[in-house]
Amino acid sequence: MITRQADFADVQIGFDLRIAGLVTTPRTPATAYDGVHVFLRYHSDRHLYVASIYRRDGVVAVKEKVPGGPSNGGTYYTLAEARHKMPWHRWIPVSVSIVTLAGRAVRIAMTIGSRLVLTATSHPGRAAPILTAGRVGLRGDNCEFYCRDFTVSAASP
Repeated sequence: MITRQADFADVQIGFDLRIAGLVTTPRTPATAYDGVHVFLRYHSDRHLYVASIYRRDGVVAVKEKVPGGPSNGGTYYTLAEARHKMPWHRWIPVSVSIVTLAGRAVRIAMTIGSRLVLTATSHPGRAAPILTAGRVGLRGDNCEFYCRDFTVSAASP
């Protein structure tokens, strides 16, 4: 799911998440990144930030995807990752924020429950930070989940 509105720059996304289970099919075998992902500053399926808030392998991660490469025409760069266990069958509040900092850097923070679990900063270097507004979204890969009260509000550095 991706918004039609494309003017989301410095924002905080909040929602409640309930994981029902992981699945596989003959066409979609299990992968480490199966789970639930939040899209930030989405310009295309090749140019965006992805905050993986639940993954099959127990890792939370923030990645930047840039055009050109082997993953559906793009390349993912991991900005930060950590281990985090997400309970199943319980509603858990989730918050992901993105802000542009001085010096043309972008900071993304992820809170699950009431705990800050990951922050990442994208600096100019191997991939230019995405500084312009874009869409936001939510995606599930081989994961059955429920989402409620999805909100997008302004965030400040």
